[in-house]
Amino acid sequence: EMLSITDREFQSDLLKTAKANCKIDRNFELKNAWRENSRSALQSKLQPFKQAGLLPNYPFGSDFTDIEQRLIPVLQKLQRVSRSKVGILKLAAVGLLTSPDQADQDAVKRLDLLQPKSMAERITRLALLAALRDSR
Repeated sequence: EMLSITDREFQSDLLKTAKANCKIDRNFELKNAWRENSRSALQSKLQPFKQAGLLPNYPFGSDFTDIEQRLIPVLQKLQRVSRSKVGILKLAAVGLLTSPDQADQDAVKRLDLLQPKSMAERITRLALLAALRDSR
């Protein structure tokens, strides 16, 4: 029963297609429990295990270095914030007041922003420092 593990966003369309192609009984109804299949529901159910350290991000290993693994959520935050100029400038302003530790410096170095070459790189570096601080 593929519908039992399908994200709720796609269940209705999949059910209609299955019924139209006689793959499932026309009277079949989705079970209420299946309607809870969503990314947010799954994340909330797994969160306690993640917080307890029982659910690593890469349980089967990764080609990412420790620095790169730390940068992934930080860069995702920067991507979200940078949708507006005001957002990135606010984060950069926080970066002005940030005292980076060695791990932060290593991340900045990995992105080749130790010595920014342009104003855009300076702003990015400051926003990165603020986002790194928030990730600690």
